[in-house]
Amino acid sequence: MAASLAVRMGKGAPYLLYRHIPKLGMVPAPQPTGDVLTLMGDRACHGPFDLGAA
Repeated sequence: MAASLAVRMGKGAPYLLYRHIPKLGMVPAPQPTGDVLTLMGDRACHGPFDLGAA
């Protein structure tokens, strides 16, 4: 998010969503839960975005 703020001179980009997935890269890989498209995504300089409501 800091990089998008720097590139866009503090304006952020409403079309870039950020989300932390702590289990990514685990061995063995966790089973898919299907919640990737239903949880909120953070945006730099904009409010959270709900993909489920779009």
